[in-house]
Amino acid sequence: MRIAIIAAMGLTLASCTQGPDSSVCTPIIEPTPPSDPVAGVAQRDTLEWSMGNAERCLHRNAYRLHTTTDEADIVARAVVQACESAVERAVSYRRAQAFQGEPQGTPLDERFKVGDEAAAAARRSWLEFALMKVVEGRAGRCKP
Repeated sequence: MRIAIIAAMGLTLASCTQGPDSSVCTPIIEPTPPSDPVAGVAQRDTLEWSMGNAERCLHRNAYRLHTTTDEADIVARAVVQACESAVERAVSYRRAQAFQGEPQGTPLDERFKVGDEAAAAARRSWLEFALMKVVEGRAGRCKP
């Protein structure tokens, strides 16, 4: 079943090309840091920045590791492990956001449960993103 899903993802990505110059490989877009160093530090302390940082790390490592002969889901797990600090930072921001989003008066144990569920969902999402990038890398023979 898993192999069929991965094969379908590969075919889907391969069919996305529109012409001789088209490619399934997507560029890794590095952010332009603000000229003000204080603004740069403040910018890095946000959910958006940490998510972008994790995404770039996963994207880069998926393209780097896609050539291995292991199954794509195993490679995706290795990619997530290689980016553990960036991914966990984004996950912790997501957990905090979910925790703070609960209405006032919500019992603490309920808030922690919501935060933990958000963190688990974020981890699954990052693993799925890594798998997509590994398959994309294989379909397009992408370079990091």
